Amino acid sequence: MLLKKEKKETQESIRQKKINLKYDALPETQQFDVADGYVTFCRTFKYLGSRISYNLCDDADIEARLAAANQSMGALKEVWRNPHLDTYSKYLLFCAIPMNLLLWGCENWSLRQDLLRRLEVFLHRSIRRILQISITQVQEERIRNNKIRRLFYEIPCVTNMIAARQLGFLGKVVRGPHDSPARRMLTVCCQHKRRRGRPYLHNKDVIVRVPLASRYAWKRYMISPNVCCSRIHWTRSQTDSVKTRVLPLSRHRVM
Repeated sequence: MLLKKEKKETQESIRQKKINLKYDALPETQQFDVADGYVTFCRTFKYLGSRISYNLCDDADIEARLAAANQSMGALKEVWRNPHLDTYSKYLLFCAIPMNLLLWGCENWSLRQDLLRRLEVFLHRSIRRILQISITQVQEERIRNNKIRRLFYEIPCVTNMIAARQLGFLGKVVRGPHDSPARRMLTVCCQHKRRRGRPYLHNKDVIVRVPLASRYAWKRYMISPNVCCSRIHWTRSQTDSVKTRVLPLSRHRVM
């Protein structure tokens, strides 16, 4: 099973390298001369703290988020080791710094299952590091991730955290002006011919899936506008979505 997974990841990396080479070989992406030198094209660029890729995938952004969160965990290693600091203070500090760095801009992410798995791995590895639970102890005592999260003040999984943030963003968009670009993007559609094979899901599919995965009927939000327009009711739904179990995601790509 492990070899099959590694083989699949290798094939995916080879496929991505071929796509990058094709992108670099396009005439539109070649460097052009200017008065003081030349200008080159880049595959990704940073905008408002998030990385935008040429293929509109979130892989580069999630890589940067994971790197920033891991750096913060390393910078706070003396805090995690401090025996005089209680676990609840460490919990609040962990939620305030590493998790905020990890989930910055997650409101418009379109996650594949492998990317979501990497985010979940970071969460549980960091909790074990704070609680000083070794991987050997996990294997010998067969400690599950649910138990580790319960030991850390029942912190929700990354899937539920992202769902709650996406619900909060969606509520702000719906309560905003009717002619705002963000609200108009909820119903926009591109008339492009789909490729053969299983199509990628778009960011709008993720937005629709979040209330469904949180055991809330999407028709309820569409039929009753008071739920979306009422900040109190929507915040309550957002809070409840953190506590429930969210369904696994499929292959997604931002529209």
